[in-house]
Amino acid sequence: MAATVPTDYEFDAFISYSHSGVVKPWVQGFFYPYLRDWLSQAMGGHQARIFVDAEAIDIGRRWPQYVRDALLASKCLVSVLSGDYFYKPWCYSEWTNFVEREDALGLDITRESLIVPVVHNDGKYFPARANEYQPLDFKECRSSSGNFQNHPNFPLFEGKIERLAEAVAATADRAPDFDPGWPSLEIDPLRRTVPLMRIS
Repeated sequence: MAATVPTDYEFDAFISYSHSGVVKPWVQGFFYPYLRDWLSQAMGGHQARIFVDAEAIDIGRRWPQYVRDALLASKCLVSVLSGDYFYKPWCYSEWTNFVEREDALGLDITRESLIVPVVHNDGKYFPARANEYQPLDFKECRSSSGNFQNHPNFPLFEGKIERLAEAVAATADRAPDFDPGWPSLEIDPLRRTVPLMRIS
């Protein structure tokens, strides 16, 4: 059987995040479901198509290849930046994949972007390119507690999610026509080096 590659967009956004203990439960339990619902509203009621690995990959699938194809078939990248994000080979490779797509499209010399970053925590050890993007800061309204809805800052979280959904909808709307020849994710991202610098 011949290998197949995506021939069109399948997702409006791809959520890239660290699976560390403080980030994963917040992304999967709150960030992703609320973004999905608000993004559908921002897209005029059309069901938002968001790739998040915990929900999209069926048991028995080859997940590295599935992630590679989902990334290629996504209109934009929503990167949840944390202290360890750029130290995680898969996160770094997902980020770099979209940076390379932007470069191939000539967006690196414009103000347009296909990356919509949010900050979960830290920010001191991000690579220089990451600091070119204006993120939405969630540091004051994120929690891994299952009781997060009762936190006094939860309304702040909801407001930021609504604002983020509008930005993601706008980014997805201006995505270029699909091109199967865009840079593709390495199946073994451990080969990538991760040049980090401390931001003082």
